[in-house]
Amino acid sequence: MTAAATKRIFVCNNKRVTPTSCGLRLDASGAADQLTELLAERADTGTEYQVIKSKCLGRCQLGPVLGVFPDNAWYTYEDREDLGEIVSEHLENGRPVERLAIRRNTRSAA
Repeated sequence: MTAAATKRIFVCNNKRVTPTSCGLRLDASGAADQLTELLAERADTGTEYQVIKSKCLGRCQLGPVLGVFPDNAWYTYEDREDLGEIVSEHLENGRPVERLAIRRNTRSAA
């Protein structure tokens, strides 16, 4: 039997008191919980997922942000519908969500 692949989804949960803090603009902690719920509702695809609440991911001005690894895919999102689209398109079907994607080398001033 083959071990299940693991994908890790890092959700910025940083709450610096600055206008560019991802965690303050939307409830990033709540987003991580919503993402966990959405993943629990999906069909078993043989892939295990870990949703990790992280500190600053270095893309504050583009946030809120999350990163999917080992895919090295970065996304911004506004609401549960965006998170659902990331789950259904990227995580379940392997198709990047272009409208929410952040280019790999794009960084904000930290």
